[in-house]
Order: sequence, then structure tokens, then C-alpha cells
Amino acid sequence: MLLLADDATVLGLHQVLLGQATGRVLSSSVPDLRSSSLGGNLRATLLSILTRRHGVLTILASVGHLLYFLLRKYLVLIEGGMNQWFKVFIGATLFFLCTQILWILYRFFRKPPFYEGFSETQKKTWAIIQYDDRPLTPSFQKLQEKVKAYCEKHGYEHIFSTESYDIPPYWRKVKLANEVLEKGQHKGILWLDTDAVIHDTEKPIDSLLKEGKSFYYSPDSPKWSSNFNAGVWMVLGNPHGKEIVREWMSEYKADQWKKEDDGKKWTSEGTWGGESYEQGAFSNKILQKHKDKLEEFPWQVLQDDSPNASSFTLHFAGPDKDERITNYFKS
Repeated sequence: MLLLADDATVLGLHQVLLGQATGRVLSSSVPDLRSSSLGGNLRATLLSILTRRHGVLTILASVGHLLYFLLRKYLVLIEGGMNQWFKVFIGATLFFLCTQILWILYRFFRKPPFYEGFSETQKKTWAIIQYDDRPLTPSFQKLQEKVKAYCEKHGYEHIFSTESYDIPPYWRKVKLANEVLEKGQHKGILWLDTDAVIHDTEKPIDSLLKEGKSFYYSPDSPKWSSNFNAGVWMVLGNPHGKEIVREWMSEYKADQWKKEDDGKKWTSEGTWGGESYEQGAFSNKILQKHKDKLEEFPWQVLQDDSPNASSFTLHFAGPDKDERITNYFKS
């Protein structure tokens, strides 16, 4: 139908669409089909797309206008009895231009992937972080050896810190994670308490990621009641991930903690696992605020202490750790 219309009609249609998108007729921004300049039409259309000046209707009108112009010129050339190979060349050129326009539109409308803006190193590297300033028992050493083997297998970095921090041990994981993320050297981090282990060593961390999500966690197992367990969690090194961990760290309140006489044991006047602790602070202050960027896995995925079909990690929280870990490696 459009092929039967004259250039003035198409130009008018274009202006009507622009008027709907912007509230007025913007004739100065319309590619002028009454000129014969293909380059001018193409430049004007690409400018309209790349600058996003007039909204979706402008883009669609500009692209349709350009394709109409190219097709009319092609049909005129065919009717002129030109050389067969020249016809093929012109047709191929037209097809190439159409595919490029579609590609530009795809790039324009697509949702950027979570790793956009990362360096090539960050796109490939995960860090698995653990912390303990106490000597590891033989059973804990076995857990850590399995974690290290998993990192070597998938090309991840294993970070085990024993550094002393003048903050309660519950908050040291958040401080360490925040420091690693701020360096910007990793795609993301997986935090594991030293009583946790990677069970499904064949599964790469990337297989757990969901589009639009920056932080991944599980609630407690049914033994306890918290909707967030701070023993195992993952966070991407993108702006949202950094913001979440940064805000989490800001919830640490030094005036709610004190050291006992020996200078080693930290105590809080707050409720165990409450807002003075890292787990309660995340559960009560961070989880709801950033829920659209958080992905909750069933507790069986990250927090179970017995392997099941969906287990990625196991977490031997609670009493009798050594016995349960020993039984795990025997099974």
C-alpha cells in the first residue's frame, strides 16, 4: 500500500506519528524523502534512534520511512532494466541495511545483561570467600579442601582470611565482602562460613544466576526461623550488588557491642540474631528494601546439612558440627 503513495503522503504520515510522540509536528527532525540523498535519510534515521529524541513512535516512523525509501529506489532500478548482477548487488545491499537497522533496534530496546560494564576479567572470575580467626578442626579443613578443589576446577579465586578486625566476628564477613567488592576485580562473590561446603561441584555458580537479580540467599532450615541465613550467600559485583553490601555494612552499630574482660569475646545487649547482628540487620533492614534485586532459593539449595537433589551447598550450622561433617564425608 505504501509503495503506491507519493513522498509527500509518507512525509505527512511521519509528521503525524511524530506529533503523537511529542505533542507537536517536528518537521525539522524528519528525514526528507523528497531529496534523493540515501545517506541523508540513513544518517537522520540513525540519529533519531541513537539519541532517543522522540520516543518509540519516532523510531518506528523513521525506520519505516527509510525502508520505504530504499525499496522504492530498488524497484525503480529493477524497472530500468539494469544488469542482473547489479540487481543482485543492490538487493544484497538493501538486505544488509535492513539487518543493520534491526540490530540497532534490538540494541536499543534490549535489557542490558547484569555484567554490562564489567571488565573481561570480572566477567569470568568469581571469588569464594571464607573467614575464621580460629584454628580449623580436621573436619573443617576437609570442608575447605573441597571448596578449594571446586575453585580450581572452575577457575574461581578462593580467599580465606584470618586477619583480625576490631569488630564482632559476625560482622567481619560483611566487612570483608564489602572490601573485596569495592576493589572491582570479580564478577561476584560467594560467601561460605567455614562450616559450609560446595556439595554439587559440577555446577558452576553462573548456573544459579537469574536475570535482574544481584543478591542470592536462602532462609534458615526448619530448625530455625529466620528468613535469611548469613552463612551462605552470593552477590554480584555490579552497582546493585555493591550497594546492597555497602548498606548492609552501614547497619553495624559499634555502640551496641562491647568486648569482655579478656578482650577477645564480643557481646551485644541486643537479641541473638537481631538487628545488632549481621543476620538480623539484613533480614530486617536490607531484605525488604532491595527485594526486587534479591533472589531467594529454597533452604534446601544452600542451607541443608544433608545432601538432597537440589543441594548446591551444605551448611552444618548448629551443634555437633564435627560429627555431622564426618558422617558427610563417610557417605
